[in-house]
Amino acid sequence: VLHNCGGNDGNGYGDLRAVSVLVRLLANDQRWEFQLKGGGTTPYCRGGDGRAILRSSIREFLVSEAMAALGVPTTRALCLYVSQSETITRPWYSPNAKTWDPDRMVDEPAAITTRVAPSFLRVGQLELFGRRARKNEHPNALSELEAIFLHTLDREYPVLAAQLHQANATLTEKVLAVAREFAVRLSLLVAHWIRVGYCQGNFNSNNCALGGRTLD
Repeated sequence: VLHNCGGNDGNGYGDLRAVSVLVRLLANDQRWEFQLKGGGTTPYCRGGDGRAILRSSIREFLVSEAMAALGVPTTRALCLYVSQSETITRPWYSPNAKTWDPDRMVDEPAAITTRVAPSFLRVGQLELFGRRARKNEHPNALSELEAIFLHTLDREYPVLAAQLHQANATLTEKVLAVAREFAVRLSLLVAHWIRVGYCQGNFNSNNCALGGRTLD
């Protein structure tokens, strides 16, 4: 998809609202990545304002915690901050509106959510580096694709990474092994969604976590 990218070249993903600020090892050597969602613009795509409103932030906070309580793999909500003075203008519906799209603009409280997960790596990120490599966009495109894949293997599949290292697996064998394991995780995730009656309304590669957990 090209039209929803800031440069109309498909060379980016996302709506600018989330940025990772910290990765830390906590109890039992578990790595946790901390993200702010709604804190302002980031260096990536789409040209939005990078902000979030309270209404959508509450929804993500509550749904992520509900997923966790229901035993569904998910990111977690750590805290939610709402401004006492700053508002953001967003499209919304008039009372009794019968239009498909919002028909007016409203001012809503600005909010920032802090969320955590072992990793926020997405399928869309591999797609982005893969597209750059296929188009030979710069001399290091292929090596960057390999680097982000190996990072994904170590970060999201450490047990599998150790097994592949022990077997002296080739890069091709590692890619196939990750693809098979990811297919299992994703299938289980969707089965969990069906089990609890949850619908991921914007389930695309940018909202598909490589670790197989509910995102956004």
